[in-house]
Amino acid sequence: MELTKFVKIKQSKEIFHNEDSIKLLWPDFLFILVLIWVQIFGNVVTTGTYVFLIFYALLSNEKAIKALTMGVILCFLNPGLFSGSEYSYFLRWVLLFSSACRVYLSQIALSWTVPKYLFYLFIFSVASTIFSLLNSYPIFVSLAKIIVFFIGFSTVLLGFEQTTNSSWRSWYFTFFSAVLISGLPLLYMSEGYVRNSKGFQGILNHPQAYGIYMIVPTIWLTGIWLVNKKVSSIMKIIILGGWITIFATRSRAAILAAILGILFTVVIAFFRRPSWNKNLLMFIRKPVFIAMIFLVIIVMIFPRNIVKETIGDFIYKTPGSIYENIYNSRGFLIERSWKNFKEHPLIGIGFGVASDKEKFIIKESKNINIPLGASTEKGFLITALLEEVGIIGTLLFLIFFIELAKPIIKYGDLPSAWLFWSAFFISFGEMVFFSPGGLGMHVWLCFGLVINYTLKIKRIY
Repeated sequence: MELTKFVKIKQSKEIFHNEDSIKLLWPDFLFILVLIWVQIFGNVVTTGTYVFLIFYALLSNEKAIKALTMGVILCFLNPGLFSGSEYSYFLRWVLLFSSACRVYLSQIALSWTVPKYLFYLFIFSVASTIFSLLNSYPIFVSLAKIIVFFIGFSTVLLGFEQTTNSSWRSWYFTFFSAVLISGLPLLYMSEGYVRNSKGFQGILNHPQAYGIYMIVPTIWLTGIWLVNKKVSSIMKIIILGGWITIFATRSRAAILAAILGILFTVVIAFFRRPSWNKNLLMFIRKPVFIAMIFLVIIVMIFPRNIVKETIGDFIYKTPGSIYENIYNSRGFLIERSWKNFKEHPLIGIGFGVASDKEKFIIKESKNINIPLGASTEKGFLITALLEEVGIIGTLLFLIFFIELAKPIIKYGDLPSAWLFWSAFFISFGEMVFFSPGGLGMHVWLCFGLVINYTLKIKRIY
Protein backbone atom coordinates (compact mmCIF):
# COMPACT_ATOMS: atom_id res chain seq x y z
CA MET A 1 0.00 0.00 0.00
CA GLU A 2 2.79 2.43 0.98
CA LEU A 3 4.79 1.48 -2.12
CA THR A 4 1.79 2.20 -4.36
CA LYS A 5 1.31 5.58 -2.69
CA PHE A 6 5.01 6.40 -3.14
CA VAL A 7 4.89 5.50 -6.85
CA LYS A 8 1.79 7.67 -7.36
CA ILE A 9 3.40 10.63 -5.64
CA LYS A 10 6.57 10.19 -7.72
CA GLN A 11 4.57 10.02 -10.95
CA SER A 12 2.54 13.08 -9.90
CA LYS A 13 5.74 15.02 -9.23
CA GLU A 14 7.17 14.13 -12.64
CA ILE A 15 3.97 15.17 -14.43
CA PHE A 16 3.79 18.36 -12.34
CA HIS A 17 7.36 19.46 -13.05
CA ASN A 18 7.00 18.69 -16.77
CA GLU A 19 3.77 20.67 -17.05
CA ASP A 20 4.94 23.59 -14.91
CA SER A 21 8.44 24.06 -16.32
CA ILE A 22 9.11 27.74 -16.98
CA LYS A 23 9.19 28.76 -20.62
CA LEU A 24 9.28 32.04 -22.51
CA LEU A 25 5.90 32.42 -24.20
CA TRP A 26 6.92 34.16 -27.42
CA PRO A 27 3.47 35.37 -28.58
CA ASP A 28 2.82 36.86 -25.13
CA PHE A 29 6.35 38.30 -25.03
CA LEU A 30 5.86 40.15 -28.32
CA PHE A 31 2.37 41.33 -27.31
CA ILE A 32 3.68 42.75 -24.01
CA LEU A 33 6.59 44.48 -25.78
CA VAL A 34 4.17 46.11 -28.22
CA LEU A 35 1.81 47.10 -25.40
CA ILE A 36 4.70 48.76 -23.54
CA TRP A 37 6.28 50.62 -26.44
CA VAL A 38 3.06 51.77 -28.06
CA GLN A 39 2.77 54.10 -25.03
CA ILE A 40 5.51 56.23 -26.61
CA PHE A 41 2.84 57.71 -28.89
CA GLY A 42 1.41 59.74 -26.05
CA ASN A 43 -1.45 60.46 -23.70
CA VAL A 44 -4.29 59.28 -25.94
CA VAL A 45 -2.70 55.87 -26.50
CA THR A 46 -2.01 55.33 -22.77
CA THR A 47 -5.59 56.33 -21.93
CA GLY A 48 -6.81 53.93 -24.60
CA THR A 49 -4.62 51.16 -23.15
CA TYR A 50 -6.17 51.70 -19.72
CA VAL A 51 -9.65 51.45 -21.24
CA PHE A 52 -8.64 48.29 -23.10
CA LEU A 53 -7.32 46.72 -19.88
CA ILE A 54 -10.48 47.67 -17.97
CA PHE A 55 -12.66 45.72 -20.41
CA TYR A 56 -10.04 43.00 -20.84
CA ALA A 57 -10.14 42.37 -17.07
CA LEU A 58 -13.87 41.61 -17.26
CA LEU A 59 -13.39 38.69 -19.67
CA SER A 60 -11.96 36.14 -17.24
CA ASN A 61 -10.22 35.78 -13.87
CA GLU A 62 -6.92 35.10 -15.60
CA LYS A 63 -7.23 38.23 -17.73
CA ALA A 64 -8.14 40.26 -14.63
CA ILE A 65 -4.79 39.35 -13.03
CA LYS A 66 -2.90 40.05 -16.25
CA ALA A 67 -4.59 43.43 -16.60
CA LEU A 68 -3.60 44.41 -13.04
CA THR A 69 -0.01 43.36 -13.78
CA MET A 70 0.14 45.57 -16.87
CA GLY A 71 -1.57 48.37 -14.94
CA VAL A 72 1.41 48.61 -12.57
CA ILE A 73 3.69 49.42 -15.50
CA LEU A 74 1.29 52.06 -16.86
CA CYS A 75 1.36 53.80 -13.45
CA PHE A 76 5.17 54.06 -13.45
CA LEU A 77 6.14 54.93 -17.03
CA ASN A 78 9.46 56.71 -17.57
CA PRO A 79 8.62 60.39 -18.26
CA GLY A 80 11.73 60.70 -20.41
CA LEU A 81 10.09 58.37 -22.94
CA PHE A 82 6.37 58.25 -22.21
CA SER A 83 3.98 61.09 -21.48
CA GLY A 84 1.53 58.79 -19.66
CA SER A 85 -2.18 59.51 -19.31
CA GLU A 86 -3.62 62.60 -17.63
CA TYR A 87 -6.41 60.33 -16.35
CA SER A 88 -4.11 57.66 -14.94
CA TYR A 89 -4.95 58.38 -11.28
CA PHE A 90 -8.61 57.81 -12.02
CA LEU A 91 -8.28 54.96 -14.53
CA ARG A 92 -6.06 52.81 -12.32
CA TRP A 93 -8.87 52.65 -9.75
CA VAL A 94 -11.41 51.80 -12.44
CA LEU A 95 -9.08 49.01 -13.57
CA LEU A 96 -8.79 47.69 -10.01
CA PHE A 97 -12.56 47.67 -9.48
CA SER A 98 -13.30 46.09 -12.86
CA SER A 99 -10.87 43.28 -11.95
CA ALA A 100 -12.47 43.01 -8.52
CA CYS A 101 -15.96 42.73 -10.05
CA ARG A 102 -14.84 39.87 -12.27
CA VAL A 103 -13.06 37.97 -9.48
CA TYR A 104 -15.73 38.56 -6.82
CA LEU A 105 -18.61 37.49 -9.10
CA SER A 106 -16.68 34.35 -10.03
CA GLN A 107 -16.07 33.61 -6.35
CA ILE A 108 -19.80 33.93 -5.61
CA ALA A 109 -20.64 31.66 -8.54
CA LEU A 110 -18.02 29.08 -7.59
CA SER A 111 -18.28 29.06 -3.82
CA TRP A 112 -18.97 31.33 -0.88
CA THR A 113 -16.02 29.86 1.02
CA VAL A 114 -12.79 31.84 1.19
CA PRO A 115 -9.29 30.99 2.44
CA LYS A 116 -8.70 31.51 6.16
CA TYR A 117 -6.10 34.20 5.58
CA LEU A 118 -8.71 36.35 3.81
CA PHE A 119 -10.92 36.08 6.88
CA TYR A 120 -8.04 37.42 8.99
CA LEU A 121 -7.46 40.16 6.40
CA PHE A 122 -11.11 41.15 6.80
CA ILE A 123 -10.73 41.25 10.62
CA PHE A 124 -7.66 43.49 10.28
CA SER A 125 -9.53 45.78 7.87
CA VAL A 126 -12.56 46.07 10.17
CA ALA A 127 -10.35 46.85 13.17
CA SER A 128 -8.43 49.46 11.14
CA THR A 129 -11.75 51.05 10.17
CA ILE A 130 -12.88 51.33 13.80
CA PHE A 131 -9.52 52.73 14.92
CA SER A 132 -9.53 55.28 12.09
CA LEU A 133 -13.06 56.44 12.97
CA LEU A 134 -11.81 57.12 16.48
CA ASN A 135 -8.45 58.76 15.75
CA SER A 136 -7.82 59.60 12.08
CA TYR A 137 -7.62 63.30 11.21
CA PRO A 138 -8.72 62.70 7.55
CA ILE A 139 -11.37 60.02 8.25
CA PHE A 140 -12.63 59.82 4.66
CA VAL A 141 -9.11 59.18 3.32
CA SER A 142 -8.44 56.46 5.89
CA LEU A 143 -11.73 54.68 5.13
CA ALA A 144 -11.14 54.91 1.38
CA LYS A 145 -7.62 53.47 1.75
CA ILE A 146 -8.85 50.58 3.91
CA ILE A 147 -11.57 49.68 1.39
CA VAL A 148 -9.18 49.84 -1.56
CA PHE A 149 -6.52 47.86 0.32
CA PHE A 150 -8.94 45.07 1.23
CA ILE A 151 -10.55 44.92 -2.22
CA GLY A 152 -7.20 45.05 -4.01
CA PHE A 153 -5.41 42.43 -1.94
CA SER A 154 -8.40 40.06 -1.80
CA THR A 155 -8.94 40.41 -5.57
CA VAL A 156 -5.36 39.37 -6.29
CA LEU A 157 -5.35 36.44 -3.87
CA LEU A 158 -8.78 35.15 -4.91
CA GLY A 159 -7.90 35.62 -8.59
CA PHE A 160 -4.89 33.37 -8.25
CA GLU A 161 -6.86 30.87 -6.14
CA GLN A 162 -9.41 30.63 -8.99
CA THR A 163 -6.75 30.06 -11.68
CA THR A 164 -4.57 27.31 -10.24
CA ASN A 165 -4.55 25.52 -13.61
CA SER A 166 -2.98 28.46 -15.43
CA SER A 167 0.73 28.49 -16.32
CA TRP A 168 1.43 31.58 -14.25
CA ARG A 169 5.14 30.97 -13.74
CA SER A 170 5.81 30.95 -17.48
CA TRP A 171 3.59 33.99 -18.05
CA TYR A 172 5.27 36.04 -15.33
CA PHE A 173 8.71 35.00 -16.52
CA THR A 174 7.64 36.23 -19.95
CA PHE A 175 6.25 39.49 -18.57
CA PHE A 176 9.29 40.32 -16.45
CA SER A 177 11.54 39.45 -19.40
CA ALA A 178 9.66 41.93 -21.59
CA VAL A 179 10.01 44.68 -18.95
CA LEU A 180 13.75 43.97 -18.61
CA ILE A 181 14.44 43.76 -22.35
CA SER A 182 12.51 47.00 -22.90
CA GLY A 183 14.81 48.80 -20.50
CA LEU A 184 18.20 47.25 -21.30
CA PRO A 185 19.06 49.61 -24.22
CA LEU A 186 18.45 52.55 -21.87
CA LEU A 187 21.57 51.57 -19.87
CA TYR A 188 23.51 53.49 -22.52
CA MET A 189 21.02 56.33 -23.03
CA SER A 190 20.30 59.46 -21.00
CA GLU A 191 16.60 58.54 -20.96
CA GLY A 192 17.48 55.67 -18.65
CA TYR A 193 18.70 58.12 -15.99
CA VAL A 194 16.14 60.92 -16.24
CA ARG A 195 15.25 61.09 -12.56
CA ASN A 196 18.64 61.97 -11.05
CA SER A 197 21.22 61.28 -13.79
CA LYS A 198 22.84 58.64 -11.55
CA GLY A 199 20.55 55.68 -10.91
CA PHE A 200 19.20 53.54 -13.76
CA GLN A 201 15.40 53.51 -14.01
CA GLY A 202 14.69 51.53 -17.20
CA ILE A 203 11.15 52.10 -18.49
CA LEU A 204 9.95 53.12 -15.00
CA ASN A 205 9.80 56.59 -13.50
CA HIS A 206 12.37 56.22 -10.71
CA PRO A 207 15.53 54.15 -10.01
CA GLN A 208 14.06 53.10 -6.66
CA ALA A 209 10.84 51.96 -8.37
CA TYR A 210 12.78 49.93 -10.93
CA GLY A 211 15.05 48.40 -8.28
CA ILE A 212 12.29 47.17 -5.99
CA TYR A 213 10.14 46.14 -8.97
CA MET A 214 12.85 44.00 -10.56
CA ILE A 215 14.51 42.54 -7.46
CA VAL A 216 11.67 40.10 -6.68
CA PRO A 217 11.50 38.33 -10.06
CA THR A 218 15.29 38.38 -10.33
CA ILE A 219 15.85 36.73 -6.94
CA TRP A 220 13.10 34.20 -7.78
CA LEU A 221 14.66 33.26 -11.13
CA THR A 222 18.12 33.18 -9.54
CA GLY A 223 16.81 30.64 -7.03
CA ILE A 224 15.36 28.51 -9.83
CA TRP A 225 18.70 28.59 -11.65
CA LEU A 226 20.68 27.62 -8.56
CA VAL A 227 18.54 24.67 -7.43
CA ASN A 228 17.80 23.14 -10.83
CA LYS A 229 20.19 21.09 -12.94
CA LYS A 230 18.99 22.45 -16.27
CA VAL A 231 17.97 26.04 -16.93
CA SER A 232 17.45 27.58 -20.37
CA SER A 233 20.02 29.99 -21.77
CA ILE A 234 17.28 32.61 -22.11
CA MET A 235 16.59 32.48 -18.37
CA LYS A 236 20.30 32.83 -17.58
CA ILE A 237 20.50 35.92 -19.81
CA ILE A 238 17.43 37.44 -18.14
CA ILE A 239 18.87 36.77 -14.67
CA LEU A 240 22.21 38.35 -15.58
CA GLY A 241 20.47 41.37 -17.13
CA GLY A 242 18.26 41.68 -14.07
CA TRP A 243 21.19 41.87 -11.66
CA ILE A 244 23.12 44.31 -13.85
CA THR A 245 20.19 46.72 -14.02
CA ILE A 246 19.36 46.36 -10.31
CA PHE A 247 22.89 47.33 -9.27
CA ALA A 248 22.78 50.16 -11.80
CA THR A 249 19.74 51.62 -9.99
CA ARG A 250 21.78 52.05 -6.79
CA SER A 251 18.66 50.97 -4.90
CA ARG A 252 19.68 49.93 -1.40
CA ALA A 253 16.07 48.96 -0.57
CA ALA A 254 16.16 46.35 -3.35
CA ILE A 255 19.41 44.78 -2.17
CA LEU A 256 18.21 44.87 1.45
CA ALA A 257 15.01 43.03 0.46
CA ALA A 258 17.02 40.34 -1.35
CA ILE A 259 19.47 39.83 1.51
CA LEU A 260 16.75 39.69 4.18
CA GLY A 261 14.65 37.37 2.02
CA ILE A 262 17.51 34.91 1.58
CA LEU A 263 18.58 35.06 5.24
CA PHE A 264 15.04 34.55 6.51
CA THR A 265 14.63 31.58 4.17
CA VAL A 266 17.84 30.07 5.59
CA VAL A 267 16.43 30.44 9.11
CA ILE A 268 13.18 28.71 8.08
CA ALA A 269 15.19 25.95 6.38
CA PHE A 270 17.16 25.34 9.58
CA PHE A 271 14.11 25.11 11.84
CA ARG A 272 11.22 23.93 9.63
CA ARG A 273 12.30 22.77 6.15
CA PRO A 274 15.42 20.54 6.16
CA SER A 275 14.78 19.74 2.49
CA TRP A 276 15.68 23.35 1.64
CA ASN A 277 19.13 22.75 3.16
CA LYS A 278 19.80 20.22 0.39
CA ASN A 279 18.94 22.89 -2.18
CA LEU A 280 21.25 25.34 -0.46
CA LEU A 281 24.09 22.80 -0.50
CA MET A 282 23.39 22.15 -4.18
CA PHE A 283 23.57 25.90 -4.75
CA ILE A 284 26.97 26.17 -3.01
CA ARG A 285 28.37 23.36 -5.20
CA LYS A 286 27.20 25.00 -8.43
CA PRO A 287 30.04 26.06 -10.77
CA VAL A 288 28.39 29.48 -11.15
CA PHE A 289 28.54 30.04 -7.36
CA ILE A 290 32.17 28.93 -7.18
CA ALA A 291 32.98 31.23 -10.13
CA MET A 292 31.28 34.13 -8.33
CA ILE A 293 33.35 33.53 -5.19
CA PHE A 294 36.61 33.44 -7.18
CA LEU A 295 35.59 36.61 -9.03
CA VAL A 296 34.93 38.43 -5.75
CA ILE A 297 38.28 37.28 -4.33
CA ILE A 298 40.18 38.38 -7.45
CA VAL A 299 38.47 41.76 -7.54
CA MET A 300 39.09 42.31 -3.83
CA ILE A 301 42.79 41.41 -4.14
CA PHE A 302 43.73 43.60 -7.09
CA PRO A 303 41.77 46.82 -7.75
CA ARG A 304 41.05 47.40 -4.08
CA ASN A 305 40.58 51.16 -4.54
CA ILE A 306 37.98 50.68 -7.30
CA VAL A 307 36.02 48.21 -5.21
CA LYS A 308 36.11 50.51 -2.19
CA GLU A 309 34.88 53.47 -4.21
CA THR A 310 32.11 51.45 -5.90
CA ILE A 311 30.82 49.87 -2.69
CA GLY A 312 31.14 53.14 -0.80
CA ASP A 313 29.23 55.03 -3.49
CA PHE A 314 26.44 52.42 -3.42
CA ILE A 315 26.12 52.32 0.38
CA TYR A 316 26.66 55.96 1.28
CA LYS A 317 25.41 57.89 -1.80
CA THR A 318 25.96 61.11 0.16
CA PRO A 319 28.90 62.17 2.39
CA GLY A 320 28.77 61.13 6.05
CA SER A 321 28.81 58.06 8.26
CA ILE A 322 26.60 54.98 7.80
CA TYR A 323 24.41 56.19 10.67
CA GLU A 324 23.97 59.62 9.06
CA ASN A 325 23.08 58.04 5.71
CA ILE A 326 20.54 55.70 7.30
CA TYR A 327 19.00 58.55 9.29
CA ASN A 328 18.78 60.88 6.28
CA SER A 329 17.32 58.13 4.11
CA ARG A 330 14.81 56.37 6.40
CA GLY A 331 15.76 57.07 10.01
CA PHE A 332 13.94 60.38 10.34
CA LEU A 333 10.77 58.79 8.90
CA ILE A 334 10.96 55.96 11.44
CA GLU A 335 11.56 58.49 14.21
CA ARG A 336 8.41 60.44 13.29
CA SER A 337 6.32 57.25 13.15
CA TRP A 338 7.67 56.10 16.52
CA LYS A 339 6.83 59.44 18.10
CA ASN A 340 3.20 59.19 16.92
CA PHE A 341 3.01 55.57 18.09
CA LYS A 342 4.10 56.52 21.62
CA GLU A 343 1.30 59.10 21.73
CA HIS A 344 -1.34 56.59 20.48
CA PRO A 345 0.08 53.14 21.35
CA LEU A 346 -3.08 51.00 21.28
CA ILE A 347 -4.97 52.01 18.11
CA GLY A 348 -2.64 54.41 16.28
CA ILE A 349 -3.35 57.70 14.49
CA GLY A 350 -5.38 56.31 11.57
CA PHE A 351 -4.84 54.02 8.60
CA GLY A 352 -2.88 55.47 5.68
CA VAL A 353 -2.32 58.93 7.09
CA ALA A 354 0.90 60.93 7.05
CA SER A 355 3.07 61.26 10.15
CA ASP A 356 2.97 65.03 9.75
CA LYS A 357 -0.55 66.30 8.95
CA GLU A 358 0.90 69.56 7.62
CA LYS A 359 2.58 67.64 4.79
CA PHE A 360 -0.40 65.40 3.96
CA ILE A 361 -1.45 66.22 0.40
CA ILE A 362 -4.62 64.76 -1.14
CA LYS A 363 -4.49 64.51 -4.93
CA GLU A 364 -7.73 65.31 -6.70
CA SER A 365 -8.82 64.82 -10.29
CA LYS A 366 -8.75 68.08 -12.24
CA ASN A 367 -11.71 67.06 -14.35
CA ILE A 368 -13.87 65.05 -11.93
CA ASN A 369 -12.99 66.90 -8.69
CA ILE A 370 -12.81 63.78 -6.49
CA PRO A 371 -9.86 62.61 -4.32
CA LEU A 372 -7.81 59.94 -6.11
CA GLY A 373 -4.69 59.60 -4.02
CA ALA A 374 -2.97 60.64 -0.79
CA SER A 375 0.56 59.25 -0.62
CA THR A 376 2.51 59.05 2.63
CA GLU A 377 6.27 58.74 2.91
CA LYS A 378 7.17 56.02 5.40
CA GLY A 379 10.26 53.87 5.34
CA PHE A 380 9.62 50.84 7.53
CA LEU A 381 6.61 48.51 7.68
CA ILE A 382 6.62 47.73 11.41
CA THR A 383 6.84 51.32 12.68
CA ALA A 384 4.32 52.42 10.04
CA LEU A 385 1.87 49.76 11.26
CA LEU A 386 2.39 50.67 14.91
CA GLU A 387 1.89 54.33 14.12
CA GLU A 388 -1.27 53.87 12.05
CA VAL A 389 -3.13 51.01 13.79
CA GLY A 390 -1.29 50.64 17.09
CA ILE A 391 -0.33 47.49 18.93
CA ILE A 392 -3.76 45.88 18.48
CA GLY A 393 -3.87 46.45 14.72
CA THR A 394 -0.27 45.30 14.30
CA LEU A 395 -1.00 42.03 16.11
CA LEU A 396 -4.05 41.44 13.88
CA PHE A 397 -1.92 42.12 10.81
CA LEU A 398 0.71 39.62 11.98
CA ILE A 399 -1.97 36.96 12.48
CA PHE A 400 -3.15 37.55 8.91
CA PHE A 401 0.35 37.50 7.45
CA ILE A 402 1.44 34.37 9.34
CA GLU A 403 -1.64 32.58 7.98
CA LEU A 404 -0.76 33.82 4.49
CA ALA A 405 2.82 32.58 4.81
CA LYS A 406 1.99 29.13 6.25
CA PRO A 407 1.60 27.34 2.87
CA ILE A 408 4.93 28.77 1.67
CA ILE A 409 6.71 27.53 4.79
CA LYS A 410 5.03 24.12 4.73
CA TYR A 411 4.85 23.28 1.02
CA GLY A 412 6.79 25.89 -0.97
CA ASP A 413 10.12 25.27 -2.68
CA LEU A 414 13.23 27.36 -2.06
CA PRO A 415 12.89 29.79 -5.04
CA SER A 416 9.25 30.44 -4.10
CA ALA A 417 10.31 31.22 -0.54
CA TRP A 418 12.95 33.65 -1.82
CA LEU A 419 10.32 35.36 -3.96
CA PHE A 420 7.78 35.58 -1.12
CA TRP A 421 10.09 36.90 1.57
CA SER A 422 11.98 39.29 -0.71
CA ALA A 423 8.63 40.78 -1.75
CA PHE A 424 7.67 41.15 1.92
CA PHE A 425 10.98 42.71 2.99
CA ILE A 426 10.74 45.40 0.30
CA SER A 427 8.55 47.24 2.83
CA PHE A 428 11.43 47.26 5.32
CA GLY A 429 13.25 49.72 3.08
CA GLU A 430 10.42 51.25 1.05
CA MET A 431 6.96 51.04 2.64
CA VAL A 432 4.77 49.94 -0.29
CA PHE A 433 2.75 47.12 1.28
CA PHE A 434 -0.48 49.13 1.61
CA SER A 435 -0.22 50.92 -1.76
CA PRO A 436 -2.60 49.28 -4.28
CA GLY A 437 -2.23 52.23 -6.62
CA GLY A 438 1.54 51.86 -6.59
CA LEU A 439 4.13 49.15 -6.14
CA GLY A 440 2.05 47.50 -3.45
CA MET A 441 0.06 45.89 -6.26
CA HIS A 442 3.30 44.42 -7.65
CA VAL A 443 4.10 42.94 -4.22
CA TRP A 444 0.62 41.42 -3.91
CA LEU A 445 0.82 39.93 -7.40
CA CYS A 446 4.12 38.30 -6.42
CA PHE A 447 2.45 36.87 -3.31
CA GLY A 448 -0.38 35.55 -5.48
CA LEU A 449 2.05 33.98 -7.94
CA VAL A 450 3.92 32.03 -5.28
CA ILE A 451 0.74 30.98 -3.43
CA ASN A 452 -0.72 29.72 -6.72
CA TYR A 453 2.36 27.56 -7.30
CA THR A 454 2.39 26.36 -3.70
CA LEU A 455 -1.21 25.17 -4.02
CA LYS A 456 -0.14 23.04 -6.98
CA ILE A 457 2.67 21.50 -4.90
CA LYS A 458 0.23 20.88 -2.03
CA ARG A 459 -2.00 18.79 -4.31
CA ILE A 460 0.79 16.24 -4.76
CA TYR A 461 1.01 15.44 -1.05
